[in-house]
Amino acid sequence: MREITLSQAVNEAIAEEMQRDPTVFQLGEDVAEAGTPFTVLSGLVEKFGTERIIDTPLRNRVSWALRWVPQ
Repeated sequence: MREITLSQAVNEAIAEEMQRDPTVFQLGEDVAEAGTPFTVLSGLVEKFGTERIIDTPLRNRVSWALRWVPQ
């Protein structure tokens, strides 16, 4: 059995889903060009670009509003 860190597992799961579905994207503070928290998203900007890995200065009101976006 392969052993990887939790960060690596999350990174691989996000990358797999983004490869499978071109409508999936990642929003957050310091997720793209500004850096990656705990290196969880490391390498995803290079794979998917800043159109799908988006740095956003999220605030509580914005994140609340995003939950209500129809699917």
